[in-house]
Amino acid sequence: MTDREAQEVLCPSGYFGTVALLCAEGNVSVEAVQCQATRCEEAEVIVGGQAVQHPDMAEGETIEYPNFCDKCQTGALTLNCTATGVEAVSSNCRLSRECCAPGGLLNSSLVYPMLEDGEVYPAVCTGGLVGTVWLRCSSSVVSRENLSESCSPACPAGLLDTGGISIAIARPRHPEMM
Repeated sequence: MTDREAQEVLCPSGYFGTVALLCAEGNVSVEAVQCQATRCEEAEVIVGGQAVQHPDMAEGETIEYPNFCDKCQTGALTLNCTATGVEAVSSNCRLSRECCAPGGLLNSSLVYPMLEDGEVYPAVCTGGLVGTVWLRCSSSVVSRENLSESCSPACPAGLLDTGGISIAIARPRHPEMM
């Protein structure tokens, strides 16, 4: 800067606005400061389809949400306040080893949702079979809670009287039966 020269510079990172400087007799002086901290005001943001409420934050500040992930998932969400707004730095949700992913047993005759470790679930038989079988999630594996429970055909084997004539109904060979 030359003597008696004025200059306006941008505020440093974390602030927006300008600073007016003046060079006089070899010394630089600050004439006016118009800097305000860059902030991300309290608001709701949508991350991965979920609404997340964040507090008022200063630029560069991060906040972690350790309980962001769904049931049976581990991981966290990290939000960062930048000059352009709040950004999701990471949302590293992954299936916990202590849960059982949704699925089915016995050719999908027994369908179950996401289950937590130790959770017991009453699966209703499908695919032409009837009954309820209790399933248990243990160490990421789903198995029958009670081995005596099973699905059975909707129309059981036996004799059918058709007006004086008995017809034998054989037990169907259904691969989904336990």
